[in-house]
Amino acid sequence: MGFTIAQGLMLVLLIASTIAVSLALPYGNCNDTHTSNKIMVGDHHNWIYGFNYTKWAFKHGPFYLYDTLVFNYDPSTPNTFPHNVYLLPNYESFIKCDFTNA
Repeated sequence: MGFTIAQGLMLVLLIASTIAVSLALPYGNCNDTHTSNKIMVGDHHNWIYGFNYTKWAFKHGPFYLYDTLVFNYDPSTPNTFPHNVYLLPNYESFIKCDFTNA
């Protein structure tokens, strides 16, 4: 029995995706032997408004499973914004910004 076109395309897709994943994860980048780190978000700047945390994350990443990210921030004053931390019940609440059950 020969391959149908659909079976052939699935085989090509499977091989291509396997190669893409193997190239995307270079040796030594896996977290098998990585120990957990305690990382101060924002370094000495603490957690403040107006800081470029995206740029900071690209500079200090990658972050791994079991790393601890620490968010230090100063107490709010009449001149600063208050900080709130919410534990959301699920991913859908996060996407919808639904703080009802937070």
